[in-house]
Amino acid sequence: TLSHRPSLAMALFIGGGNIGFSLGPALVTASYAFWGWDGLWRIGIPGIIASLLLAPTAPAPVQRPHHERGSVWNALRRRWKSLLTMYVFVVVRGIVQLIFVTFLPLYLIDSGMSNLRVGAALSVFLASGSIGSLAGGVLAERVGERAIIRLSMVGSLPLFLGAFMLESLAVRLAVLSAALFVLLLSNPLTIVLAQSWVPKHRSTVSALLMGFAWGVGGMLAPLFGRVADIYGPGPALAAVAGLPLLGAVLAWALPGRAA
Repeated sequence: TLSHRPSLAMALFIGGGNIGFSLGPALVTASYAFWGWDGLWRIGIPGIIASLLLAPTAPAPVQRPHHERGSVWNALRRRWKSLLTMYVFVVVRGIVQLIFVTFLPLYLIDSGMSNLRVGAALSVFLASGSIGSLAGGVLAERVGERAIIRLSMVGSLPLFLGAFMLESLAVRLAVLSAALFVLLLSNPLTIVLAQSWVPKHRSTVSALLMGFAWGVGGMLAPLFGRVADIYGPGPALAAVAGLPLLGAVLAWALPGRAA
């Protein structure tokens, strides 16, 4: 069952959500072309229906004993070095992903693409990352989370850097999509690995890595926005393309899954 395959279960959860997210750019640009601004509310209807259908299946909240709730900080302190390394790793990966998602559309528009084609291209780019998250869970069941986390950084670095050396825009976009695929192999695995270190406080660990770390990565986006204002979106993307090297150093410092 999936309860005994945490990497695959987390990959299905995160990868499935990201596939829906990847459809957004193509759906929004097509809806705007068809209905205009006043009709964009229609694309929210499927989400409302899905929420209403899922609401009755939500599990009831579990109240933990008071002494367990008070021990969370002690548990985190015992593994603070591992958790801090993982946290910085997720921040670095989040910066790369967020900057490319933010500035790639501007880069493609500057390259002469129409809005509809940019929306479709961004959806392809995001879908590649979503499939990478799913593939990471499958591969980790065979070789372990830490090996795939290391592969995600070492493998994506030459793809991100090499893409900007290519002349063809279509080939450049294909290579960048492959880079995001490799980068996000680690997406569900960082959470599974960190949860194994603090098994009684998995929700807190998830919040640190999925929420707080992403938020910090997003806060750093304006720095690259300033670079894009001065030099253009292309140099801003090229500047962040080398960050997987730092991620690789951090990945090699991560301990394995706790028994």
